[in-house]
Amino acid sequence: LEERGAGVMGVRGGCGVVSLALLPWIVWPVVGMVSPGLGAARGSGGLWVPSTVPLVESQPCHVLVDDDFSSAFPAVSEAREVFARRHSPEHARAATPENFQWEYWNANDGQFSHLRSPGASFFTGEAVRESLFQDLCDIITTFGQQQLGMNAITPPWLSCYIDGCEQRLHTDSPHGPWAYVMSLTVEEALGAMAGGNTLIMKPQVLDYWRGFDGYGAEMDDLFTSVRPEFGRILAFDPRLPHGVEQVRGPRNMGLGRLLLHG
Repeated sequence: LEERGAGVMGVRGGCGVVSLALLPWIVWPVVGMVSPGLGAARGSGGLWVPSTVPLVESQPCHVLVDDDFSSAFPAVSEAREVFARRHSPEHARAATPENFQWEYWNANDGQFSHLRSPGASFFTGEAVRESLFQDLCDIITTFGQQQLGMNAITPPWLSCYIDGCEQRLHTDSPHGPWAYVMSLTVEEALGAMAGGNTLIMKPQVLDYWRGFDGYGAEMDDLFTSVRPEFGRILAFDPRLPHGVEQVRGPRNMGLGRLLLHG
């Protein structure tokens, strides 16, 4: 608990301060035991009568970025190693089933343009640990349970973005309350490419005129931009317009923007 001015108490969460006035089964016993100086007055029969508890202004959380959670799980690096083996220069001329796992997805005249494969299909085959894909799903599911209160995920796609690939702005309203992205993009790839960030429109843009202050707005004022650092987990409200900046530079898949998402 923390005190937030006279007669105000709150619980600090990851996305702001939640007023205890919204939790009457907690706030009234707490306020009922404080002194008049903390916003209560003595009533008849010696009882403390709580004074009005103003709401604490809190901000909803629409975007969550975590750089540490996945580092505890060796399966994340193992998944990257599987990809790297299949797309190393030494493997470039191999004609194995594993080399033909990808679809070049180009939908709606370039609305979506990138390489994709079902994660369950890609993480199978020779020299792949049998439970690797399940371990990856468990990592994302555990993150959702612990950080978001979600208990299941949709099966993840594996996507790779090379030169010219992008996702233009769109929404995924029917797909669930949170979208997730776990990056398998290595530092060398990030250094080789321009673009490739996830762009998420800031909520205030969708209610633009309410807070309009008469000043111009630039890219950083309108969008949250998230770089796909290795191991980073991004979760966001998919009702917000979002997309992926066009990748410019690498044509080698080994240096592409690689991620699991759903």
